[in-house]
Amino acid sequence: MKEEAKNEFTELDQNGRDKQMRWLRSRDVRKLLGVRDSTLQQMRIRGDFPAYKLGGIWYYLEDDINDAILKGKICNN
Repeated sequence: MKEEAKNEFTELDQNGRDKQMRWLRSRDVRKLLGVRDSTLQQMRIRGDFPAYKLGGIWYYLEDDINDAILKGKICNN
């Protein structure tokens, strides 16, 4: 399975159009935010954004991370 297919799912937006949802793994979020694993864990525990665990791997929706940045819950340095 291609990486794009594994990381993108389709849902409908409010207007009924397809909206791409991109799932990120912990390493992707750490790189995006420039934080260490322990910092990401603290953010997850505080509930700064939703996280989903499947088979021992944490996944995050890219939109949730972006929303948290925009709302000032986390800083992207």
